[in-house]
Amino acid sequence: MFCPRCGAKTDPDAAFCESCGARLATEEAPAPAAPPTPPSRSPSGLLVGGGVLLLAVVVVGVLALTGVIGGDREVARVELPPPARVTAPPAMPAPATVETAPAPETTTGTEPEPGAEPEEPRSVAATVARTCGRGGVGGDCHLSVRASPSSDSAELRRLDEGDALALSCQRRGDPVRSSALGVTSTVWSRTTQGGYVTNVYVKGPGLKSRSITLRRC
Repeated sequence: MFCPRCGAKTDPDAAFCESCGARLATEEAPAPAAPPTPPSRSPSGLLVGGGVLLLAVVVVGVLALTGVIGGDREVARVELPPPARVTAPPAMPAPATVETAPAPETTTGTEPEPGAEPEEPRSVAATVARTCGRGGVGGDCHLSVRASPSSDSAELRRLDEGDALALSCQRRGDPVRSSALGVTSTVWSRTTQGGYVTNVYVKGPGLKSRSITLRRC
């Protein structure tokens, strides 16, 4: 071994150089590391670990018996019906438009056309009857046509027994008694020539002595 300062040969075990007194660097071998000591386990820790392991084994065994682990149990599947298809109804054809002809103008009848004569209401043919009394006794054999349905109104003309006349309408008026019929009537009939006659002295199809059977005047 040589001194690093002066280069003199020195003893390998010397700590200083014998020539210059410089300190010599000696290499010391590192002490071997002590092996790690394993941790010691207390008896209580071993008991706790063993209990946890036993509990885990029991749980796994129960799950295996019930079929949760490794079982062949099949989970029931609920099959839902397929959704119904909603089909739109066929389109209805558009209704065909029907062109209607304009209604002809109608006239009410109350307004006659210019130059036309007013239309007379429908009349009923009648005959003067029973004016001579019962059995031809007690009567004067004629019928007075009055201006209004009253025996006191003005006499317009006279008709004899059996004369024909046309009646247009009827209304109520003064009562008149017929000795031939033995009845009293308040019905008066208007002639188409104007004036009223009591209904008890006329007869014709559909006429009644005490009832209104024509249109009302």
